[in-house]
Amino acid sequence: MITDLAQHYFDFLRRLAPKAGAPVWLAGALAVQASMEGNTCLDLREIGGQNIQDITPNTGDGAAGIFAGRIRLPAAETLKDELLRSGTAGKPGSMRPFILDDFSLYLRRYWQYEKSLALELQRRCFTWPKPDFKQISAYLDRLFSPPENGEPDWQRVAAAVCALKGLCVISGGPGTGKTFTVARIIALLQMISAPASLRIALTAPTGKAAERLAEAIGEAVHVLELPADIIAVMPREAATIHRLLGTRGNSPYFRHNRDNKLAVDVLIVDEVSMVDLALMAKLMAAVPIDARVILLGDREQLASVESGRVMADICGDTGGNCFSSDFAAKLRQAGCGSPGLTAAARAGKGGTIDDSVVLLARNYRFGEASGIAALAAAIIAGETERAIDCFNKYQELGKIANGRIDRQQGRAAAQLQHRIIQEYGPLFSCREPVAAFEVFSQFQILCVLRRDEMGVRQINQWVTAIMRQEGLIHGTDKWYQGRPIMITNNNYGLGLFNGDIGITMTNTSGRLQVFFQQDNKFRPIACARIPAHETAFASTVHKSQGSEFKRVLLMLPVRQSPILSRELLYTAVTRAREHFELWGDKEIFKQGIDNRVGRSTGLDTRLRPKSSPL
Repeated sequence: MITDLAQHYFDFLRRLAPKAGAPVWLAGALAVQASMEGNTCLDLREIGGQNIQDITPNTGDGAAGIFAGRIRLPAAETLKDELLRSGTAGKPGSMRPFILDDFSLYLRRYWQYEKSLALELQRRCFTWPKPDFKQISAYLDRLFSPPENGEPDWQRVAAAVCALKGLCVISGGPGTGKTFTVARIIALLQMISAPASLRIALTAPTGKAAERLAEAIGEAVHVLELPADIIAVMPREAATIHRLLGTRGNSPYFRHNRDNKLAVDVLIVDEVSMVDLALMAKLMAAVPIDARVILLGDREQLASVESGRVMADICGDTGGNCFSSDFAAKLRQAGCGSPGLTAAARAGKGGTIDDSVVLLARNYRFGEASGIAALAAAIIAGETERAIDCFNKYQELGKIANGRIDRQQGRAAAQLQHRIIQEYGPLFSCREPVAAFEVFSQFQILCVLRRDEMGVRQINQWVTAIMRQEGLIHGTDKWYQGRPIMITNNNYGLGLFNGDIGITMTNTSGRLQVFFQQDNKFRPIACARIPAHETAFASTVHKSQGSEFKRVLLMLPVRQSPILSRELLYTAVTRAREHFELWGDKEIFKQGIDNRVGRSTGLDTRLRPKSSPL
């Protein structure tokens, strides 16, 4: 069954091209629906020859229309020809509403974004001319320990890639040291460029992720024994991508673009898995071609809420690091030689984006006995029984509990209620923003859905009711001391963006204000000025990306949902640093692991073409 918006598009195409026929109108409607579901294109081979039901076009007179009920689509090749003949779709480069690229049907803007991003990334895969291999090797020896057991130090390799190439993509799960590696990379690049200093910009899709990036680099600088002149030029602040590009009111366009480039020598982007296709295309277009670009993320995490799966497509589906033989030789010249690196080389296949991709596997935060790491690995491998067994084997994983929270029945629910009071209770007595945000960083309830008996709305109402019963919330007003909120829509005027977290506190004048942590400072905003928001004792797993908490409690829905997937469960587990707890039915948990969500995109193919388009 297609959505209301897609059905409206069906009617629009029927009016736009009345002679085209129902299969053409329906293909366009399904392409729109596909984009709403996170895909950048619709594969005609998947819908060709299918019976599509529940199509009810609006004829304007209340009648259902002659195509109500069911439409049988022709074979993919025939449907492709009909789309091109109708004039609604055109070949790549045409100015039609839809673009047909082979058997992929795109809304034109997504085809343009995908093509633009692929070209920008490919242009940056060059190797810098005449690198000083001895200098790079010497600096790497200062920043990294010698490799152990003849195996490659992939953090060291990532740094070498950054020194040698215009693009480096570093993927790894929590604890693999991505941001610590980036601190060393920044030091390496500054050493290479000395005595001149590089203009380095740090950015991430959300305010929280940007703050974490800046904090992690700051912490690493204190640990690394760097020369004073290098410490002096290390970046100290990070901005969201929107702030970096410069918003223009409520316009989708930015001040910095293809014609007004960012003034940077190095751009470092964290949490790339959260960045959608459109935003990444706009960001890459605004970066000077002679600037280095370093992308960080976890290819196994949930894709962006909007269309695309940028990080996963850039990294590809290789099982491990995979370099061309030519570039592997350059890495050895730069001091990264080892038998393991030689094994990662692919003889005779040079010049692909894979030379710019480094996958980090070794976990420095979680040891071999870590339950969180073991559970995450079992989930991403699709091993349901091993995942269930982890809860019985590791103390840092809470026992799986089940029950309807809203009914508050049973001993487990009572224990959970007591736990909630312990975790969130201190928020209501904090008088300084730094203390409140520290409390909030300790624990978070995550939900799969927004509207469900165990969804965000229900759980937030439940927690609020508990706090009122406990006497921690006074009065009936929605604003109260300690209330955490999450912004749900971008507000460019106030500089608040979807996903930003604020905590309500009394200021020195006795008035309630909401404090937001931005650029390592706390910014108060009057409650009356706060844009669209919601209480944030609980949030969705999607909204938690870019954040980490000491302890995480995941609430599963009461019935299976297509949103509950392997990637979502992995993302939820890896938000926890010390303890993870699951509340829900084991069978639904297993079904979630079995549900691997794919997205239809063309970026991977564009980045790894059979022949270079340049």
